[in-house]
Amino acid sequence: MSYMHTHKTAAMQTIQNAARHGYTQVASGIVEADRLVDFVTRVEKNLNLKRSRQAVFKDRKRGRVVAKLVIYPAQEEAHPTGFCWWLMATGPIEGERLDDITRTHLSFRDEYELVRLNRKGQDKASWTWRLKADLLAYWCDRLHRAITQKNDGDLRQCIYSLKRMPGFSGIRKDRSKLWGQIKAEWRRNRKSGEEMPTLPVNTFKKSVKVLYVVRLGQFVAEMTRHDRTAEGQLRSYLGNRAPIARRRAADAKKAAPEDPGKATGLLKRIGFKR
Repeated sequence: MSYMHTHKTAAMQTIQNAARHGYTQVASGIVEADRLVDFVTRVEKNLNLKRSRQAVFKDRKRGRVVAKLVIYPAQEEAHPTGFCWWLMATGPIEGERLDDITRTHLSFRDEYELVRLNRKGQDKASWTWRLKADLLAYWCDRLHRAITQKNDGDLRQCIYSLKRMPGFSGIRKDRSKLWGQIKAEWRRNRKSGEEMPTLPVNTFKKSVKVLYVVRLGQFVAEMTRHDRTAEGQLRSYLGNRAPIARRRAADAKKAAPEDPGKATGLLKRIGFKR
């Protein structure tokens, strides 16, 4: 039986945990709904992914390569019925082209990247998610324009959206610096009598359990029967409770930095290094 994650944070947590346990050889892509079940079935058969945890543990102990597959709806304009997939393995697989994520960054759509960062109080670097450089530039420019143009409604919306991001340590670190940018921009561009919107406390929030999964066959069948996109079916399945924050292509184009060089300057000014 094949399953798919229904929460973004749960999918990211599964990928992070896999990397932490040595699954550092990765292939990824997008498959359309009409090919999804066949694709997953073929991968599971070829790589023997349906083994028990005990069998996987024994294979790893004997030095054999093991793998796992993570699925999540793409929710992209170019692939409205597509699903993102990540094949993660503990070593090279014959016939498969895999990237070593200890040398390159693994991306979760166009929003986040999986990296190893040093955390306070720890000697060794650990795996975590952080915002991609393009998304950082987008938020820096949008916050700058909201404050300088006195668009407090958009500023509050930015704060709300940033607050709802997954609570991984790398993302919290980026968000903390964005909070710092808001304070600095406010002091620089607003009068002393103007009250700045309240910024949420940037603390750790327990990640979503990885048990939020649904059967792939059932999910795709319902999506096809009701002629829905992958995102539409996900919203229907979760009863509109899941926070699906997605920058549409039109919105991203409209809100893109007017001067890319200016956005890069903002990143440097608030101390971001990529």
